[in-house]
Amino acid sequence: MNVYDKAHETARALKESPQYKEYVRVREELKADQSSWQMVKDFRARQTQIQKQILSGEEPSADRIKEIQDLSEIIGKSPRVTDFFRVEMELIRILEDIQRILVKSIDLEMENI
Repeated sequence: MNVYDKAHETARALKESPQYKEYVRVREELKADQSSWQMVKDFRARQTQIQKQILSGEEPSADRIKEIQDLSEIIGKSPRVTDFFRVEMELIRILEDIQRILVKSIDLEMENI
């Protein structure tokens, strides 16, 4: 048995899952609305900047935090965007579950997984 073959088999199963198919459908609908898609991209870019600052030991400015909070509020008013984030989180939860199963199955000692 080749573990890479099994990984590819798992990837194919994931692509056939209802959660992945729903994610692709919702993502494509969101991309069709350029302003909403751009809003999501901007939000993610700003989130990433803040995360990088935090990881490098810097404290994000109050203005930057307020900026992301304001954008989050705006995004929360868009059903299309909130639906996208909802189905994305469902897919991420599956990926995290798969990782947890793999880590536990080989008794890999990793905290908080």
